[in-house]
Amino acid sequence: MAYCFNKMNSKVLKFDVLKDLDKIRFNHYIMRKENINRLIKDLPDGQFSLTISEVQRELNLSKRKAYNLIKEFENIGIIKNIIKGNLSRNNSVYEYVVKDFETDLSKGKDIEKSSDINTYTNTNVKDMCSDMNSDLMNLKKENLKRDLNKNNIYASIIDYLNEKSSKNFKSTTKKTKSVVDARINEGFVLDDFYKVIDIKCSQWLYSDMAKYLRPETLFSNKFEGYLNEINTNKVDDSNDCEIWDIKFDY
Repeated sequence: MAYCFNKMNSKVLKFDVLKDLDKIRFNHYIMRKENINRLIKDLPDGQFSLTISEVQRELNLSKRKAYNLIKEFENIGIIKNIIKGNLSRNNSVYEYVVKDFETDLSKGKDIEKSSDINTYTNTNVKDMCSDMNSDLMNLKKENLKRDLNKNNIYASIIDYLNEKSSKNFKSTTKKTKSVVDARINEGFVLDDFYKVIDIKCSQWLYSDMAKYLRPETLFSNKFEGYLNEINTNKVDDSNDCEIWDIKFDY
């Protein structure tokens, strides 16, 4: 049995491979959902169900980022909302919009013979597939770079925490990566992690709270609050090198 899978919206080819990684990932994600639906037939061809929380979880994005991607794809005409989710139906239903080459031809293209139309259509489909394969290859490379960069970020943060707290946490544990990713997805940067470590170490290091100098506490959903605390316990070491004038009685 042959299956007819959906084509990619040509607007996706305009995405920048370096700057629009989340958009390219999201497009691949919704195309996959739509094509899977063609196999299971839960909805008419071209349609798929979607929720913000589902996108957030499966693509590891913040809730706001997931919402913004869905709205942007609606606004630029890559997807169209068919049914809005509600209390009785949590999932919204969308249609993946594909530009019809033959419709374009009927609006002013100077190709009249059906053989010419077929040639035109097949050529464009091949070009789209070629571009898509190229984009996917570049996406894999960028994902690899991003993973390497993330590993460096994990190591930098945890090494700094270990140095400040005299502890020995690992940067490779799933829980540590999860809390760091959550804060990065909210827009926080490396210096923010360093600052929180400095603030909480100055407050907790030599107290009963020292046991909470750990990734899951420092980088939890209280992170922004910690970041905006004033480091009142910061030691002023400006006089550490003061010369003592000592006199001895002989």
